[in-house]
Amino acid sequence: MITPSEAEAYLGVDEATYPLEAVRPAPARVLEVGAGPGLGTLRIAEAFPQATVVALEPDDPARSALAWRLAGAPELQARVSVLPLSIFEVDFLGTFDLVVARHLLCRTPPDARGAVLMRLSRRMGYDGSTIIDDCFGAETDASEPRRLVAERRIGDFTCSHWSTAENSGRGERTVVDEYTLTDRRGDVVQQAQHQRVEWVTDRDFLLGSIRAAGMAPTAIAEGWMRLSTP
Repeated sequence: MITPSEAEAYLGVDEATYPLEAVRPAPARVLEVGAGPGLGTLRIAEAFPQATVVALEPDDPARSALAWRLAGAPELQARVSVLPLSIFEVDFLGTFDLVVARHLLCRTPPDARGAVLMRLSRRMGYDGSTIIDDCFGAETDASEPRRLVAERRIGDFTCSHWSTAENSGRGERTVVDEYTLTDRRGDVVQQAQHQRVEWVTDRDFLLGSIRAAGMAPTAIAEGWMRLSTP
């Protein structure tokens, strides 16, 4: 059965759009938190050819998709390490010149975000920084009808990503991501669903939490921020 992570890898979703051109000077060590299926991981390694990259991804199917991508780039394999760990389990790795994360805060429960931010701060070396998206959570807890998020043709098959959101109350909603693989006739060959929770987030409160963790947020590109130590 196709997994959500494999489907994202096939679809070529936009986690590769890290604003790495804003990073100067070039880092020697990079930590990617939540690497997913690996499109962003490869882009980091390609953008900084002298850097070693450590990619964290606790999800088994996501790591499988990442390994599939890395197998197609043998020139990068010596510089990229993939670990089945979260940000809470990597104190032994020391500090990094650059930490990169996408969809980290929006998929972390509000009461755990302060701890995540503190861990990010500890992984940043002297003059280091974190590049993180400013998607902090849902803007509304309203339900949304089923909609097509992405679709891509792969040989004789079409891989599609559909999404539905349902209000769960208490300022949160449940999102169901549905991935389907159909043949030329439109018959479903494989299908998988992944359920996650989105929380409505007070942006000003979260920015305050970032500062409380000892980091200063600065907008660097549409949808992205740099976190640095003042």
